[in-house]
Formats: sequence, structure tokens, C-alpha cells
Amino acid sequence: MFSISIPLDHVQLDFKSVGDNTCNPKPGTGPESPRYPPWEPRVLRAITNFTATIGPTGGDRGYSLVTSYRSWNLAWWIEDKLIPEIYVERGQTYYFTVHGGNDHSDITRYHPLYITSSPEGGFNMKTSEEQEKEQIFAGVAYSKLRMPEPTAVGSLCQWKHIGQDMWQQSETFDTYKDSLYKSCDSGLPGSLVWTVAEDTPDLVYYQVCIYEESRTIV
Repeated sequence: MFSISIPLDHVQLDFKSVGDNTCNPKPGTGPESPRYPPWEPRVLRAITNFTATIGPTGGDRGYSLVTSYRSWNLAWWIEDKLIPEIYVERGQTYYFTVHGGNDHSDITRYHPLYITSSPEGGFNMKTSEEQEKEQIFAGVAYSKLRMPEPTAVGSLCQWKHIGQDMWQQSETFDTYKDSLYKSCDSGLPGSLVWTVAEDTPDLVYYQVCIYEESRTIV
């Protein structure tokens, strides 16, 4: 799950606010310190063109720490950064080149991007009642039969480990990224175009249409 929020005159995609899992500590104990220090925040501002790819989650320093959810094994990488916060402005148009994969038969190679009010994602897997509660901003269209269809579907580009997963040994995100390489399939990427409306909420999310990311993937 990934988010975009819009305080006052701009919108921010902010993952840290997703899935707050805060619990009250037991009497006499303080908040539990993370076993692994987090990497520096990854933030994107003043950008209108983004490239979205798929990659590993960064273990307990990455997705799980940012979202407070355990992850599957893949996450969105935007502009070569793992689940960054993205700030956008109302009235501005943003362009996402999407390399999430287009193999409908393999869930590990099919990640349609969409922008939503839902911190969970997985729009296409929800019941009609659940879908009615969710507001879609970009990335989903409806067929003549009123069936939701992902629109930001294209060839797969994926960050992969050169050897073992080095998130535990990597003190910085850049060090972690140096332990990866990017592998891209042939074919055209998908495209998502989003003009941020004036009534867009302050916080929205970029997600995958076909599963609930907060519980299963990134």
C-alpha cells in the first residue's frame, strides 16, 4: 500500500500513515525499539513524470517499517525508490510510466497501478459493496458491462537481488539498492495519467488493482 496526501495546496502520497498499528505499551515499559534502524525517508516533490517498477520490499527497514504491515515479497518502486512519499498539487497533471507486468496468469508478474482512497488496494478483488465505498482517481475504467478493468498495464521491469537479500546488512537505502539489478522484459509499458481534482482528499494511495497490498504484497 502506498499513499499520496494533499495538505492545503498540494497532495502527498504518504505510506507512513497507512495501517497504523500503534498499541499502548504495558505498564512500566516504553515503546519497543525497532530491531533494525529505518532507512532515510524517500520523498518525491516537484516531479510530474514518474516511472513505476516492481522490486523487493526491503525487509524490516523498508515496507514493513513504513506501513506497519508485513509484506508479501514485492513492492512498488517509483523513480528507482522503494515506496516513496509523493507530493502533488491540485490542478496539476501527472504521468506515470508503468512497468508492473501484463501476465494475467501469474500474480507475481501482473501489477496494474491505480490511485485510490483505499489504504488496502485490491479493487478488482473486492465485492461490489466494498467497491462502492472506494473512490478511484486514476487507473481503472469500466467496460460496457460495468466491470472494472485496470488501465495502467504494461511490460514488467523488476529490481532483483544480485545474490542474497542484503536489507539487514544495508545501513542506507542507497547501499541496499547497490545490491540489486533491474531486469526488464520487452514490450511497451503501461500509462497512467492523473489530473488532481480540486476536491481530491489530502491523502490518497497508489496501489495494485488485483490484491490487497497492505496485507499481501508491498
